[in-house]
Amino acid sequence: MARVEAEARIFMTMDRCIANTQAYLPDRFAGLILLRPNRVGRGAVLSFVRRRLAQLLDLEIEGRLVVVSEAGIRRR
Repeated sequence: MARVEAEARIFMTMDRCIANTQAYLPDRFAGLILLRPNRVGRGAVLSFVRRRLAQLLDLEIEGRLVVVSEAGIRRR
């Protein structure tokens, strides 16, 4: 995470721990994205990301935690 912060990169993960805003302060990062697909497996996750990618690219996510699920996208 130190490298993600230092290089001002957006971090995408399926690890729910990233939603702990006490441990990972969103304002220190270029963006934190938590992916929450209903199904797991390489094909299912790739399909999920493809369906949501255009929406993600349109968002201003710097300094925010973005939770992406089948139901939609929430910014915190």
